Amino acid sequence: MVIEFEDTDFEVSDWAISYGCCSALEYEIDGDSATVHSINAQPSGYGIGRALCRKFEKIAVDAGCEIIFVPASLSSEALGFWTAMGYDAENKRDCRRVKRIIEHGCNSYADPQGVIVLEKKL
Repeated sequence: MVIEFEDTDFEVSDWAISYGCCSALEYEIDGDSATVHSINAQPSGYGIGRALCRKFEKIAVDAGCEIIFVPASLSSEALGFWTAMGYDAENKRDCRRVKRIIEHGCNSYADPQGVIVLEKKL
């Protein structure tokens, strides 16, 4: 079941968008770029994460941003979500890595930071 959202369903501040008591996306806008610092959507499977992401993308566009960066954890769930939302790795090596993690449904923590930066041009 996917929930339909209205703009009034979200509480927006200069650094976060929240929905209900347990779901939020924290972000930063810096000139012509924006960064998602964290996202938590509970309960999962209802479209809350997608709605938070779409709301943030609208805020970023309205602020004049040209690109959004997302440091995503190296899990098939996180990478699957962000790639479904249209975010990609910057270089071919990382693109192959993301695809491998998603296809095999595994986690890869070989990277000392445990993240890969995805981006979306607006």
